[in-house]
Amino acid sequence: MPKHAPTPERALLDLCARVFQNPARLVQATHMPLDGAFALEPHAHRDLLQMDVAAGCAGYWHRAGGRLVPRAATAAVFYPGVEHGYAMRAAHPGAAIYSFKLRVERGWPALKLRLFPACVHELTGAEPLLRALKRVARASIAPAGPSPLLALAVAEALCLWPREAAGAGTPPRGSAGDEDARIERALALIDERLARPPGLEELAEAVHLSPRQLARVFAREQGCSPHAYATARRAARAKELLAQGRLNVTEVAEALGFPEIHTFSRWFRREAGVSPAQYRERPGLL
Repeated sequence: MPKHAPTPERALLDLCARVFQNPARLVQATHMPLDGAFALEPHAHRDLLQMDVAAGCAGYWHRAGGRLVPRAATAAVFYPGVEHGYAMRAAHPGAAIYSFKLRVERGWPALKLRLFPACVHELTGAEPLLRALKRVARASIAPAGPSPLLALAVAEALCLWPREAAGAGTPPRGSAGDEDARIERALALIDERLARPPGLEELAEAVHLSPRQLARVFAREQGCSPHAYATARRAARAKELLAQGRLNVTEVAEALGFPEIHTFSRWFRREAGVSPAQYRERPGLL
């Protein structure tokens, strides 16, 4: 704990330091494109700090018995014990919910000061923050588990998060933690082709690297191989589609390129530990 009286700057530094000391404090991170609606009953986390951005969404968050309605890109923070839930739908193309949860402890300066405002509407200049949140989501699904790269992505998101409840709520600009442009292109290509993920040679050709170079750079940036990332990203997308409920299990399987529902079900159980139907009933996504 810092010896000096907590200030917002010290509280932010303290929070980032704790994430670097233990990257596993990141419990869950999600970048969920909304194709339709997403709903989740109100609930609360005893020891989790949850930070959301809803971009291009309509509907509302449940919040402590009331409703919080997003406008354009809206940042919302749910401190431990604050009840929250979701009744969201896509309002514009590219609509998405970005979210991550940190395991925290009572007495931390960031919690004492309520460092981040409960809500900041209509974020302007939000792209650096949204890119950082995508990096957090990508790094969190690496099969190798929590890593310094993950801690760096979380710290970047925390530093970019708006700390003013009034005004435009513009996050500071910067390029800290920017991934190599070639890896960004490879990640984007994987995301575009989840139904038929590109192999290493195809990815390497697309980003103008040799397969060996791509494997090395990808492992450095993401902490895993392109194949392992594609599998994890495909599983994450399956969870998103099941949680949204717009498609039935067969349609989710087809959307992800599985020729038979039985093949998809076996694969999903191996990746998620439960059947698609069981996950749909209790997604536990946000």
